[in-house]
Amino acid sequence: GDAYKVDRRDKDGVERRTYFDSAGRPYLVVDSAKSIRVTLLSRGFRKRIVFQGAMHQLKHLWLDALVGGQHAMLTFDDNRVARTFKDYVRPNVGKVFVQHVNHLEGGRSNNVSDPLRKTYRDVFRASGNFDAIVTLSTRQEEKLRERLEPSCRVVTVPNVNFPPAMSESDERRAPRTGIVVTRHAPEKQL
Repeated sequence: GDAYKVDRRDKDGVERRTYFDSAGRPYLVVDSAKSIRVTLLSRGFRKRIVFQGAMHQLKHLWLDALVGGQHAMLTFDDNRVARTFKDYVRPNVGKVFVQHVNHLEGGRSNNVSDPLRKTYRDVFRASGNFDAIVTLSTRQEEKLRERLEPSCRVVTVPNVNFPPAMSESDERRAPRTGIVVTRHAPEKQL
C-alpha cells in the first residue's frame, strides 16, 4: 500500500528508488548498487538493514513475514509472479498456478516439437513445487499433460461455470452456439 515513490540519481551515479507509505515515511529503498536497503518502521523509530541478494529472495522473506506460521493458499495467475515464487516452498503454504494461454511460444500448435513459451519454462520445470496447475479449458489441460507430464495436479476450471438462466431471446438461439469476447489469437485456443 505505498502512497508514492521517488526516483533519484546520486552524485556517485547510483540510481535509487524510495517507496513511501501513506504517512510519508520511507519503507523501502532499492538502489542500482545490487544491494536492497529495507527501512523498517516500528513505533516511531527507524531501523535500517541492508539486504544483499536477489530480489526474489526479498519477496520470499516478505511472504514469510506476511503469512507467518499460518496456513495460506497462494494463487498465481501471472507467469512472471509464478516464476518469482516457483522455489517458495513452505509446509503451511499451498500454491496454485493458473495458466491462461497456450504453453507454446507464439501460440504455436505443434505440441511435440514447437518450443515452450520462454516465460513458462522455469515454472513448468518446478511444477513439483506447486500443488496444482489450473487451466481454463480441457484442451489446454490435455496438451499440457501430453507435452510436460507435470509432477503436480492439473485441473480445468473454465471461466464460466454456471450458465445464466435462459431468457426469451436465448430460447431462439441454437443450443450449441455462443458468444466469446476475447482477443482472437492462437494462444487462446478457441
